[in-house]
Amino acid sequence: APPDNPGSDPGGGPGDPGGDGARFDIPALEEYPTLRNIYLWTWAQYTFHGVTQETIQDILESHKSALLAGAEVYSPEFIDQVNKMPTTLQSLEQRLGMDFLDLITIYPVCPECGKQYMMEELYVLRGPQCQRHVGDQCTGILYTESKLADGTRKRTPVRSFPYNSLIAALARLLSRIGIAHFIQHWRRNPDDFPLENPPGPRNPHVWYNRMDPHTRFSDISQASGWHAEATGQRRDMPISLARSPIGLNLGVGADGYQVFKGKFAASSYSANGVYIVINNLPFFLRNLIENTILVLVLPGPHEPKGYAFDQMFEPLVDDLIQLAEGVELPVYDWETGVIQPQLVYANLSVLIVDWISRIKCTGHVGVRSEHNHCPYCKMRQCALATPQGYQSEGYELRDPHEHLQHKHHWLRAPGHEREDIRLETGTIFTEFDRVPGFFAFDNAPIDAMHLLDLGVTHFIAQTIVFKNGMLQKRVRGQDYEDTPEGRFNAFLNRTIFPYHCSRLPTQADTMDGRTKAEQWRLLRIVMPVAYFEAWRVGDTIPDVDIPPGGQNTRHFKAQEKNADLLYRRLRQVHIMDEGDPNDAPREEDCFPSRNPREYYGNILRYCLASTLLSQHRVTLAEINQGEMFLEQVGITFAEMKVHLTPSFHATTHLPDHIRKYGSVYNTSTAQFERINRLLANVNTNGHGNGVLEATMAKGFLCQTECYCYVAELQSIEEPTPDERKTTQVLLGAMQNGPEHEIQQGMLEAVIAGEVPMHGQEEIRLATTSAQVNFQEEHSEYYRHMITSATHRPAAERCHILWIWSSPDEGQVQFHIRPKGSTRCYPHFRRYGIRYGSVNHQRGANSCYGYIHNQVPVLIQGIYETTVMVRGQEHKFVAVMIQRFIAPNIELAFPWTHWNEILAIDAWEYDRLAALEVVPPTAFTGVFALSDLTMPNGHFWITIAMINTRPEDLVDDGELEDD
Repeated sequence: APPDNPGSDPGGGPGDPGGDGARFDIPALEEYPTLRNIYLWTWAQYTFHGVTQETIQDILESHKSALLAGAEVYSPEFIDQVNKMPTTLQSLEQRLGMDFLDLITIYPVCPECGKQYMMEELYVLRGPQCQRHVGDQCTGILYTESKLADGTRKRTPVRSFPYNSLIAALARLLSRIGIAHFIQHWRRNPDDFPLENPPGPRNPHVWYNRMDPHTRFSDISQASGWHAEATGQRRDMPISLARSPIGLNLGVGADGYQVFKGKFAASSYSANGVYIVINNLPFFLRNLIENTILVLVLPGPHEPKGYAFDQMFEPLVDDLIQLAEGVELPVYDWETGVIQPQLVYANLSVLIVDWISRIKCTGHVGVRSEHNHCPYCKMRQCALATPQGYQSEGYELRDPHEHLQHKHHWLRAPGHEREDIRLETGTIFTEFDRVPGFFAFDNAPIDAMHLLDLGVTHFIAQTIVFKNGMLQKRVRGQDYEDTPEGRFNAFLNRTIFPYHCSRLPTQADTMDGRTKAEQWRLLRIVMPVAYFEAWRVGDTIPDVDIPPGGQNTRHFKAQEKNADLLYRRLRQVHIMDEGDPNDAPREEDCFPSRNPREYYGNILRYCLASTLLSQHRVTLAEINQGEMFLEQVGITFAEMKVHLTPSFHATTHLPDHIRKYGSVYNTSTAQFERINRLLANVNTNGHGNGVLEATMAKGFLCQTECYCYVAELQSIEEPTPDERKTTQVLLGAMQNGPEHEIQQGMLEAVIAGEVPMHGQEEIRLATTSAQVNFQEEHSEYYRHMITSATHRPAAERCHILWIWSSPDEGQVQFHIRPKGSTRCYPHFRRYGIRYGSVNHQRGANSCYGYIHNQVPVLIQGIYETTVMVRGQEHKFVAVMIQRFIAPNIELAFPWTHWNEILAIDAWEYDRLAALEVVPPTAFTGVFALSDLTMPNGHFWITIAMINTRPEDLVDDGELEDD
């Protein structure tokens, strides 16, 4: 590497190690920039590109030799640093603060029974066989032994899992600048302020009494469960976690991922990442990868169950128990700039997992149980065939304390009695039940993505509608394109979805169990229009049954299956109610309704409910309305003789979870699926079973810690070319890392409505652009650029543009040169949402958007102009748009009455208003675009895609009254 400045210090001397920005755990930040850049370049080759340790050593020694060869041009201090350069991978990682060997503990486990061991225990065992005895000794083999070159024997576990100590990870996180400050962001009134002697937890009824029905809330800290959380459970009087000076509200998330991918993968091997999130952080920080703690990687090839599951979670639970009692941790003080020990309480408050993982973590018996299918109430499964199965007022909710007693009853019972107790109570004791204040189902809210998209939407579209033949021909000989199925598929094919929608809904007959959650979610959004187009005749859906089909058709067989399943449930209900034998249900009376109008009305209710409840900011009134719609969905389908899965009953519990935990995005598993992509992309360097998970955990920590170097390099006021290049190298290498995830993470935050992304630019132009010559091309936009400049916001009116007349006194005259002053861009992003120009190849697929209060527009061009005023350069961005034109007749669609919720609007087809100019800050969202040909005309249909309002774009996170 050449010297930064021959004869002087290369890049300046080391910084003050005691400065506010110092990182006590990263020595390289205090070294000369040239050496630090060498370290980072070399380390990136190993971490991101799979270079071997031997090659890393060669690279480091080569750099060291080259620098020492030119010692005469460097300062003595710099040469002294060169002589201390690391020359091995381990010493390099230690210098960079990337040596995580002390943070990660490896636990060997038996591949047969799952018993946990320590690495030290492997070397005192006389043989490799597992030492667990349940009757006979377990036959599992714990390790393989090999002889190293120096004669020592190495024992490698056959299966193991890494544990990243939660207490140590929290200490590391709280030592970072700003974290302890941001976890207090929600304290906005005196009732939230921390106290040295906190009171007891607050009764949730206080929240209900204070919350106005029309006040919008979103964050988990604004919901009813926040102040009800108790900590210090082993004290005489538990205290409020929220009122503690540092009381961390923790969430545990887990999700599986495929380790070996591609068509050449030797086997199906899946592992599971287990993560901790700190709910005290604002949403925009909470889900950043660098603020998410990877605590466990559960080994494959399949998910652990029962005893093995408990054994692997034991280290995490032990730490959670300590944290609930209070632990002194190093905390960075925002005011003094000093890291000092403080008492920290932390409680496991919420389990953020999918339905199957929830069963494992809470010990629930499962959804097939007749008496205990629901973890939240005691509704029998057979009651789901009746309206009573969906009326929440009649639910007998489970008592958390009684439920915990059932778990201890199972734990203390002899082995031969446990199964009977499990079936009777619907639960067993799990490792999480040792955590103070954690009450299984009461801390395990429903994940809306899995419940609504993969559960209810999937079942409605695939089974209730398609398999039961509600899209088949109305009359014999009907052309396919005129059938409901043909019209439904044609609508989906011609619908234009926004750019960020990567997986689109396909045809009705191809959407099955392999269809992704995003596809079901997009289908749910367009369902009101898609099924209206499928079933309508003219401008209405006829009140006429669709034929059931021949007895040998697949659709009729599906109806028979529906009747059989419903009959079994109704028979159980009849027996449970001790009904008259003469009034017993008959299977022939259990065939589902064939009236499309009934189906459409109920699907519309479901879309209304899911739209209301999936908003980022909701009110109690909207939650109550959504709850009413969900109950009506279940009741109506039951009256239509449609067999429903337990998911429909579970949806009626979702509103309670929103009241307790805030918007559904606070408890969404989607964030962990995104993080899993980073874990799955870690280069394992050929490591196999036994050490594979530890390799992935270490690689994950390395990649997430890389953010601090990127932030450090980006904060340099006048970076050298070498520093700029190093930043580019790190950002390029982190294509699967935190920096690359910013855009996706921001997009998810916008979809959630959490758009004040601190540290992110509101407007980001595309990286490519072209010079505009208004004399040769784009001439039709020149006048509009002038108009745009003369109508700048009030704060910028000192820079008014004058072209066609003389300025008044006090005004400034300047000129937009037709050539050399303006550049055009293919697209820009506002809060992560992409908007593109229809006239540019790279922007045409994102050329539609909303401005202001959901006014749809077509984007014709995006221009940035540079002008000089009084010797100072000024830039402004102008977006050329054309608004959609509202029809001059009043239209009546089935969703018109509910349009304020669904945001589905009709516009004149292929007609646009005159060209006008708006700033990029005018854009507030995107929509799906399709069209309908009705008896009274041809219309564009816009369907809003993001459940956030324009005013949310400038919201500061406070509660707000409608």
